[in-house]
Amino acid sequence: MASGGQDLVVYGHSHYPVIWRVENTMVVNPGSVGQPRDRKPGSCWALWDTRSMEVTLQRTSFDTHVVAGRARRIDPHLPYLADVLTSQ
Repeated sequence: MASGGQDLVVYGHSHYPVIWRVENTMVVNPGSVGQPRDRKPGSCWALWDTRSMEVTLQRTSFDTHVVAGRARRIDPHLPYLADVLTSQ
């Protein structure tokens, strides 16, 4: 990542929010809006201020029990999402 000369690299899919630097490159995973894996409440997303080049992780609350209930109804054979959401 650092050898590409990028100021910012954003990646996802792991659902774990993180910010770190590799030389002069900021590396960000904004987390997950609906399936947080870090066991902290709320949707996690990143805000990038293009003027200051700062990235901050933000949290927005949502009713996890409603989403977990829908997950149980839609995918009853896949309990993981409901379990992650209700164990916060």
